[in-house]
Amino acid sequence: AAREPGRALAESPLTPRERDVVTRLIAGSSTRDISQAMGLTVSTVNTYMKRIFAKLGVHSRVELVAWVNGTRG
Repeated sequence: AAREPGRALAESPLTPRERDVVTRLIAGSSTRDISQAMGLTVSTVNTYMKRIFAKLGVHSRVELVAWVNGTRG
């Protein structure tokens, strides 16, 4: 069964800042869009993404979206 995206993120080991990045990613924002919206450099957003992927055991944006939606695995 698919889980509710908000609940999946709330129950994840991510920090609030990392959750913000994930929310923007799954909404389709580019790395550049996220960096501008959050006042970060593209490099910092990429660092957040690496940490997020490692914490959740995913390897791509597609896997991340599947994880958030509860359809992975």
